Amino acid sequence: MEYGAWVKELPVAVTVCDPEGIILEMNEKSCQVFAKDGGKELIGKNVLDCHPGAARAKLEEMLKTREKNCYTIEKNGVKK
Repeated sequence: MEYGAWVKELPVAVTVCDPEGIILEMNEKSCQVFAKDGGKELIGKNVLDCHPGAARAKLEEMLKTREKNCYTIEKNGVKK
């Protein structure tokens, strides 16, 4: 599944996985955000392996129910 250039260039991280958690696509921002974890090399890996404890349990439930999770955080005075 290939996304258009507009998704790849969005200033927000977009990571797409299949129902089992295998990462299928990452846009440029997502690759930058997760660069220390492997960046683009994460494609083909399981997103569950990147989440410990409660975060992993929440993600497992989201994959099961196809629930969305959208949020913002503030880090060093910058909203993300």
